[in-house]
Amino acid sequence: NIKAVSEHVRIKETGQYDLGSVLRLSGARGEKVFGQVLLITDLKEYVNEIKIHAFKNEGKIEEIDAQIFWEYFVNIKKPSCSYGGTGKYPEVLIPAEYIVKTAHATIEPDKNRALLISVSLPKNAEKGKYFSCMEVICKNSKIQIPIELTVYDFSLPEQNHSRTAFAIFFKNYSYKNKTEFPCHDLFDEYKSTYDLLKSFRVSAAEIPVRSAERPEYCACWGNFTCAYEPHRGIAETDLDNFVAAAKKYTEDPEVSAYALPYRSYTDEN
Repeated sequence: NIKAVSEHVRIKETGQYDLGSVLRLSGARGEKVFGQVLLITDLKEYVNEIKIHAFKNEGKIEEIDAQIFWEYFVNIKKPSCSYGGTGKYPEVLIPAEYIVKTAHATIEPDKNRALLISVSLPKNAEKGKYFSCMEVICKNSKIQIPIELTVYDFSLPEQNHSRTAFAIFFKNYSYKNKTEFPCHDLFDEYKSTYDLLKSFRVSAAEIPVRSAERPEYCACWGNFTCAYEPHRGIAETDLDNFVAAAKKYTEDPEVSAYALPYRSYTDEN
């Protein structure tokens, strides 16, 4: 079976949730809206395909982009947030097309299998209700859930007014990749992540700046400095690249927060 769940619920691998027979989404023009569904089975199933059919408004097909993500459960052994949760949580979202037809694309009895749906509402969308359905094709069955999308008669402003500074730095990637260039990440990889977050109205702390010395990497902060230290600077060879990037991103209405390198100075008088 397939049921709708509120997008505000963090679904755990086991547990009971309020379920609906229709996935209802709503938002303004230019907004990304989200929903969740649970796949439930009495027998082990293998998922071969997951798709969302075209949205229709009064019978007319509309071009509305929808993505499906597999909520991958991670075993949290040590709390890393204020509510102190441990156990298996859906901490990783994997595009469904990378999961289906693999050994991981299973639905287990007595275990919740959650999917997240992301729908991007066009900036020129007509107000009103749109209808579609999500279809999950398994080895031995096929299940569907209707989708009802409401587009409100106003647009999300291009200007991002979020006051949150998200602590996403070059170093987050370098720890994962163990790159050879000290403390920093491959530029293209970091920029792709920065742009993806920006599309969700999330501004990463550090803007993408290409290294002048090693163009494949992000620009280096000054010697013995990094994002978490109080005295920050940038290498002399990277000044021009940094100034150009700073002008670009600080003037971008979709960017609401950023970190700037600086050096502190104390006047002894």
